[in-house]
Amino acid sequence: MAQHASKMAAIRTYGGTLAMTSGNCVAVSNIREPNLFQTFNIPSLNADKPDKKDDEDRLLARRATSLTFTLDESTVVVADKSGDVYSFPTVTEVKDDDTPEVKTLGQLLLGHLSMVLDVCLADREQYVVTCDRDEKIRLSCFPNAYNIHSYCLGHTQFVSCLKYVEEFRVLVSGSGDCSVRVWNMEGKQLCQAECPVNRSSDAVTSPQLSSANRQQSDEHGDGDKNGNDKEEKFSNKVAIQGLTYCKQCRLLVVSFYSHPELLVYRLGINEEKASLDHIQTIPIQVTPWDVTFDDSNNVLWVLAPVEGTTVSAFKIMSADESGEDADKVQLVKVQDDGSQVSEVLKTVNSKWDFFSDSLSVPSNIPSLWKVRSQDQVTQYQERKHQRIQGGKARQGNKGKKDRQGHKDQKERQDPKDPKDRQGQKDKSGNKADMDGSVSQQSTEDLPEKKPRVL
Repeated sequence: MAQHASKMAAIRTYGGTLAMTSGNCVAVSNIREPNLFQTFNIPSLNADKPDKKDDEDRLLARRATSLTFTLDESTVVVADKSGDVYSFPTVTEVKDDDTPEVKTLGQLLLGHLSMVLDVCLADREQYVVTCDRDEKIRLSCFPNAYNIHSYCLGHTQFVSCLKYVEEFRVLVSGSGDCSVRVWNMEGKQLCQAECPVNRSSDAVTSPQLSSANRQQSDEHGDGDKNGNDKEEKFSNKVAIQGLTYCKQCRLLVVSFYSHPELLVYRLGINEEKASLDHIQTIPIQVTPWDVTFDDSNNVLWVLAPVEGTTVSAFKIMSADESGEDADKVQLVKVQDDGSQVSEVLKTVNSKWDFFSDSLSVPSNIPSLWKVRSQDQVTQYQERKHQRIQGGKARQGNKGKKDRQGHKDQKERQDPKDPKDRQGQKDKSGNKADMDGSVSQQSTEDLPEKKPRVL
């Protein structure tokens, strides 16, 4: 069971984030203590490392929003709600003494001005890619993340998820604007696909999740000034919340918040051009928590807040069962047929207590929307126009005053009226006479100098 569980590369619930590697490392953000996350190793696969700790608690400044591992599983990269990204070693040496170990922060890699929503490593770990609430995607050098390689700009809402496709060296992003975009490593957009969904959907959601989304969650740091009004307003607004990619069939699956469907695209790359072709829509019971591909078995795993069917699986099939005709590939739901995948489903779906804690924790997606109504845009444009006109008027008045002052000064220096000129001459003459009399009077008052006797 542990081996099958480790193949589920990333399972993210509203309450916490779970990241697994293909080997034996697991990182889980804590639901009840949001400033902690735990790393541990599967004991059966780690028996030959007695000098390493099997599990550790790590301290974060804020709750984790995304986790990912390096290829050698020696480091876990964690993004938190404050916009910072840290790196932690997966295991530490066991101390000889029994002194309690202090939970310290990891090494700070980079920081955003807004909340970081996803993080991944790209191009053989040369870059750490992060996306945030302010529609930005940043490619930074890893581990020297103070060197920024490029930006990917184009989304009009928060960028919620990232996926790096190694075979084509491209980055795929999903956003609250319901668009999927493909970028190269230099930040150039190669293609864009607008998802055919109703932006304001009456999606089927779990009753517990709906009530949790309506409550203010201060203990998890989701509160804001608008409180329930804002979250209630955007509670049914559709946004992309997850991406997963199957490299064997070049299939990209998109999951949504507040929309109980999965969209399947086929990714094509031709030199500097890319394409996303919509080939299938998969209806599901409720809005899913997350989706991920198992490349070894060509299975799509779907995690949803439904007791008894928490995890469901879809097998990649083709029309001729050979898998060569990619245009006719489709995903078929796995039934209880006694296969290995169905046995895993039975085992996982019997552990509802493990997932039920996440029902009381609201999603952070309703709080990510920025209020940009047409009325507000119009009001902003009017205020901007008034400011511009007011600035021009002030500048014009100032220029007029400057010109009038310059004119008055020139007239004072060189008056046009002859009388004024004569008056200025008289004044200047009187002033000269006064100066002469004063100087003469001051000379007469001086004492007479006596000759100097040698």
